[in-house]
Amino acid sequence: MVKDHYAALGIASDADQEVIKAAFRALAKKYHPDTAADPGVAKVGFPEIAKECFREINEAHAVLSNPAARAEYDRLLGRSAKKTLCQQLERTRKTRGACGSE
Repeated sequence: MVKDHYAALGIASDADQEVIKAAFRALAKKYHPDTAADPGVAKVGFPEIAKECFREINEAHAVLSNPAARAEYDRLLGRSAKKTLCQQLERTRKTRGACGSE
């Protein structure tokens, strides 16, 4: 399954570059392992959680801030969503029978 980079940054899929940059900066400040400002994040397991969150937002920013990479990602995300829907429908058919009957 494809990671949802938009969700990682907490932005809409139609966000412009300024919104992407602002979301990334805010999250980077919050989760950077060396400078995390959010005391709520600094509880149990902070270094591991912060590193993972920071890695995810960096990956999301790298893809979404590059127009060519973002276009390819959006195409891939569209295919992935369709594939997932088709897989769910197929599982439903197997469970309920070919015509949806029990």
